[in-house]
Amino acid sequence: MKKLFAIAAVAAMAMPLFAADGAAVFASKCAMCHGADGTKTIAAMHITPIDTPAVKKLGAAGLTVIVANGEPPMPAFEGRLCYADISAVVQHVLALK
Repeated sequence: MKKLFAIAAVAAMAMPLFAADGAAVFASKCAMCHGADGTKTIAAMHITPIDTPAVKKLGAAGLTVIVANGEPPMPAFEGRLCYADISAVVQHVLALK
């Protein structure tokens, strides 16, 4: 029993080491169009800021669908990113101020 708790404790402590980094994923996959802070606008491509109340209102579920399936001109990231990375980048977008 003690062995089980020890393994669980080590796994719990190691979990953050393996957690997806939403800021890093955003920086490498999203910032080129959305800007480092989500405020970039590219009128010719119909890209508007994503640090807005309207985007935050979509919530995690709505943003996950958009990131996974894409929304022109944004490509779909399902198959390009694992679910943990998609979830992490969604949480990062929701935290943008």
